[in-house]
Amino acid sequence: MIWSSSSAVTSDNGGAVDATSWVWEELRDETAGGVDPAEQARREEEQRVRQLEEERMRAFAEGRQAGEAEMLEDFAAAVEVLDHVLQALAEAREEWQRTAEANLVALATAIAREIVGRELRGDAEAYADLVREALAKCPPDQELRIRVNPRDLSTISTISARLGNAVPIEGRHHVEWIADPAVAPGGCLVEGPDRLIDGRVDTALERVYRMLVDG
Repeated sequence: MIWSSSSAVTSDNGGAVDATSWVWEELRDETAGGVDPAEQARREEEQRVRQLEEERMRAFAEGRQAGEAEMLEDFAAAVEVLDHVLQALAEAREEWQRTAEANLVALATAIAREIVGRELRGDAEAYADLVREALAKCPPDQELRIRVNPRDLSTISTISARLGNAVPIEGRHHVEWIADPAVAPGGCLVEGPDRLIDGRVDTALERVYRMLVDG
């Protein structure tokens, strides 16, 4: 409803003065032309939802970046561990090869020791050659002592006695034969005034073994 009101008063000089003049439109609620409260609340809710979504997306992106960085660090650590494992395997393989080669050489040396020992125990002439080779390293006309295994000394003595020294060994040396159980069968130890000749099979094979392993 639109209405208006006015009143007049008389001034001292008799003229009329308009004291009050207003209409209803001027007294209308200033909010009548504003935003509806429900609409305002809806808009604020939508803005809040958008902010929450933006925060969620930002947190997701940051989390993904952090996760990717952590994954890269884990991958780098795994690669480093794998590299160490491969290096250890390579070193172990080399060590295994060296050990296998050394074991094969040791086995071959043991087999050779057994074969040579059998040959020398069964062949007096072969054993005599071994002793002669040791004696050849000593100057002639020296007094020497030859330590041999009692079994080898018995074999040589028996054959020499039966065949009339058919297995000559001493040559021009003055030799004293000594039965020494510490000398393995098939070997000999020649002791001279200024030298010691080790003609033991084990010693010779050990030298061969060291040459093969170290070479």
